[in-house]
Formats: sequence, structure tokens, C-alpha cells
Amino acid sequence: MRPSTSLRSSVVSGFVSAVPVVALAMLAAGCAASSGDAEAVSSTADAVNTQSIASIALANVGKGACSANSAGGHAFASSCTGNGGQPEYWCADFALWVWGQAGVNTSGLTAAAGSFYTYGLDHGTLHSTPAVGDAVVFDYQGGGVADHVAIVTQVNSNGTIESVSGDWGGSGSSEAAFSSSSHVVKNAPAYDSKEGQAPGEIGMTISGYISAAGASGGGTSSPPPAPTPASGCYSDTLSKEMPNNACVQSSSDSVWYQCDNGSWADRATDPSGCNGTYPLSNSGHSTGGGAGCYSDTLGKEMPDNACVQSKSNDDWYQCDAGSWTDRWTDPTACNGVYAR
Repeated sequence: MRPSTSLRSSVVSGFVSAVPVVALAMLAAGCAASSGDAEAVSSTADAVNTQSIASIALANVGKGACSANSAGGHAFASSCTGNGGQPEYWCADFALWVWGQAGVNTSGLTAAAGSFYTYGLDHGTLHSTPAVGDAVVFDYQGGGVADHVAIVTQVNSNGTIESVSGDWGGSGSSEAAFSSSSHVVKNAPAYDSKEGQAPGEIGMTISGYISAAGASGGGTSSPPPAPTPASGCYSDTLSKEMPNNACVQSSSDSVWYQCDNGSWADRATDPSGCNGTYPLSNSGHSTGGGAGCYSDTLGKEMPDNACVQSKSNDDWYQCDAGSWTDRWTDPTACNGVYAR
């Protein structure tokens, strides 16, 4: 995050002295917290496709502050030069750039994460129910100051979301060092979307969701939309998103279905071609795994107690009777450790 002058020293000291979970969050995400020190990029398009916002965000995963972007340009707004010619804290730069590429009128937005919150207040698009394409603001402190902003790229029927963040995972105590080493990442696994919660995958509190002016969706009166079709499929039997090619035996009719690029295909006659199989007789875990967990990072089922370092956020997770549990503070207790 890019703190204002009055906040910058306290944030840097927090990298060293804060309690572990706070320190992890601060080291993971860099962003803008003051609202008056960068020029916004604007667009005049009227219609906004919220799915295109998510697609643009996802297309830039892995890129840095000074990388070539998916539009063929360089950097994201002032991400590469906003700090006196050096990279600045750029999570808001990235979110602003994504909205602008999708045709959003971004007037009023700056390189400050909190500017998205005030944008929502000014345009009447601040709400508590997430929608694909929304900006999600974390740790809003008032006065246009917040710790982070990300783009919502998936909303699941179980109330969890996935997002894409700019300026994540950097290192170094200076603004230039952190911002030069951070990247655009997909915040996954999916996390609790409830306003006021501090999901472990992020380490900061959700302050609200902001829809782009002119975009459809969002608002407190709308229920969470169905899972956004991608390569995976949401399983009601297992109550979680499954990877492409996985087979699940349905609890409603005991028939096998395979995830085929976002849709379930009937595989009752031959589930053997699936990458992973999840029978009812094995409590919804993969065959032979008993209480295993599927790892998107490794692309395979992992045994109970195994630890995997997530490719999405570098955190450690341990397979605990079929569910991934955060073990970033102490992965040594795992039976097997799989580092990135």
C-alpha cells in the first residue's frame, strides 16, 4: 500500500514489530492509503461488462509494476514511476487500470486504495454483497485511507469469493523495493466474502464492495450470483469448487459427473478417465486418499496431513481430514511438505 507521509513510517515499522498475522498481511500486499497524490486514468464508455473486468484482471496475473500489460502497454497507470520515477505502492493503480480497460469512467479514482471507497459513496455503488467486477476494499480507515483494494473475479454460491490483487507478495522495507518485487496474484483459495470479516487468505478486514458506475450487478439487495464458469465446476455434493476433469459421484442420484470446462458432464458409464474421483463411499474424498485434499498448486490429490505452499499467495496449508487449513506459522508439523 502507498501510505501518506504521516502514515508511511508507522507502516514500515509494522513490518518488523507487528504480531505475525498482521506482519504477514502487510508484507503480502502493498497498496495506496492516501488519496491525493496520483492522477486518475479515465474512460468515457457508458456500458460496462463486469465479466470483462474479471477477465482483464486475470489476464495480468504474474505481472509486476513495470511489466508489459495485457493491453500491449507498459505498467498499470503510474505503478512504475509514481514514486519519484520509481515503482510506487500500486494495488489501486492496478484496479484503476483494469476498470479503465473495461470501459469504466474512473474519474475520481487515484493511486490510493481508499479512493475506491469514496468513489462508491459518491456514485451510490458501495454495498456489502459482492459481484464479479467489483472492487473490494480492505481496512478502510476513513478520509480516503485504506490498506488494500482488489478486483472480485469469482463469486460462489456458498458465499465465498476469489479476487485478483496488484502489488502482492513484495519484499524490502522501502516503497520502491517492495513495489519492484511484488506482482499481480490471484487470491485463492476462495475466501469468506462477509463484510467485516478478515479472511485468512488476505489478512485484512473487508470494508465493502464497490461496483463500477454504469455496471450491472452488485448492491445489497442482490443475492450472491452462481459460480462464474471457468475451468472448474462447483459441486453441491462436496460444497466446493472442483478442478477441471475431476469426477464427483452425485449425492442426489449416485451418478458420476465429470467437470468439463465449467459444466458437469454425465460419466456414469466410465469415470475412470477423470483426473480425480470422489465417490460417495469414501466421504467425498478421492479414491485411495481417504481424507485427502485436492491441490490446485500441484494439480493432484494430496494425502491427509500433507502441507502445500500455495502458488496463489505463498502461504502454507495442511490437509486436515479433507479440508485445507492455514499452517503458515508452522508447516513443520506436516507429514509431507511441498514447497513452491
